[in-house]
Amino acid sequence: MAGQNHPPVAIPTTTALAHADRLPSTSPVVVRSFYRLSRPALLTLVLHWLSAEQQPTCAPHLLSPRRPLDRGPYPAQRSLEALRHVYREMQTRKGSKKEVVDRIVEGDWVGGSGVRKTQGMTADAK
Repeated sequence: MAGQNHPPVAIPTTTALAHADRLPSTSPVVVRSFYRLSRPALLTLVLHWLSAEQQPTCAPHLLSPRRPLDRGPYPAQRSLEALRHVYREMQTRKGSKKEVVDRIVEGDWVGGSGVRKTQGMTADAK
């Protein structure tokens, strides 16, 4: 019928996802994917994202020299190595999964960096 709005049709595809496609880090789908993982698995996944070879597709939010220091609950780090240290330190102590998820969605992959669809898929695959 003319003039009716129909929902978009989703067609399965085998083509590669564009690396630039991002989801908001606070998306319920993303957060649910993270909570399905154990805390150790989540920390291992984040350290994988922080490896040098993953930076083209999984780059986190880092402190920019042009911006003032971030004073939030999860301040941005100046370098990948500093951020790796934060997550390695989390591996050595007890803590909650919520602490790790919150750091991801409210700190290190917040705002413009977001979570790329390929990162969400790696979380689902774990």
